[in-house]
Order: sequence, then structure tokens, then C-alpha cells
Amino acid sequence: MENKYIYIDESGDTGYTKKSTRYFILTSVMVDNPFVLRRIVKSVSKSKPDKNKHNILHAYMETNRVRIKIINNINSVDIKSVVFFLDKRKIYQKDPYKYLLNNVAIYFSGLGVNLINLARRETRNNYNQKLIEMFSFYNIKLVLSTHQNEKSLQIADFYSWTVFSYLEHGHSNYFQYLKNHTTFR
Repeated sequence: MENKYIYIDESGDTGYTKKSTRYFILTSVMVDNPFVLRRIVKSVSKSKPDKNKHNILHAYMETNRVRIKIINNINSVDIKSVVFFLDKRKIYQKDPYKYLLNNVAIYFSGLGVNLINLARRETRNNYNQKLIEMFSFYNIKLVLSTHQNEKSLQIADFYSWTVFSYLEHGHSNYFQYLKNHTTFR
């Protein structure tokens, strides 16, 4: 496989209480050139009114106008998304995050991928070294980044929020425009 750039973000929670989400998902976004995604983020950020500018784009905080602009930009580039999801009503896993990340590692190692950027969660600091070791077992270098440091993760966040809204709440208004780019595993 030619060199692909892969960015992964999560949506949902890993708990099993009554207040927990039904789904926990990891969404990967794959491109040949990372600058394509960074340009989308830069373009959309610049077009936002000054009072609404944040340091980063977060799908759940954005207006419909901004979301539509992101979708239009995404649809103009060569991008693929693979969604790894767990329906927690059907499958119980002690650690859904690690379970899905292991599936991610197996899937992408089979494609010959050797580098993945994962959205870093500060609440998972004790986890980070274990994740790096797990991916290393599959000969994949795992880079943990923040959305602010790696702008492409903001597009992965948008995909993840869109797919999660579709699965968890049945909201297809944005997903319908991205489904041609998206594969479920």
C-alpha cells in the first residue's frame, strides 16, 4: 500500500451504566496527503466570524453553516473513512477502547500501514505507553497528538461526531453526505 496518512478520533463513552451511550466508535480518516485536511481546517476556520473563532474546530460546537462548509470541502477531496464501532448492548468488553484499537491495529497492519495519528486524550495518560506498545507489535508507529497540534484530527473529529450522531441518535442529515466515503467494520 502506498503511504497513507491516517487520523483517528473517538466518539461515545466506554462505560456500561444506564447513562452511557449505546455505541463507542473509533473513526479513522485516510488520505494520501495530510496537507489536504489541514487546508480544509484552515479554510473553514478563516471563514468563521471573529466572535465564533476557537482554536480548533469541534463538530458538536459548530454551526450548521460551518458543518456544511466542512462537508463540501471533504467531498471535493480524495478521502476515505473506516469506522470501528462497538454496540455495547450486544457485546460486553471490559475495555472497549483497547478492544477497538486492537481491531484498528490488525486492520491497518493488514493494509501495510506503518504510521497512525491518534487523538490524544489527557484522561488516558496512563494508557498511552500501552497503546504505543500494542501498535508497535503490529509494526505500526502510533503518534498521539492533540487536535490543536495536528489539524487533520479536527476532520477526524467531524467524521466521528457525524457517524456517532447517525448511529446513536439516527441523525442522518450530515452522514448522508459522507456515507460514500465511509466503511464500517
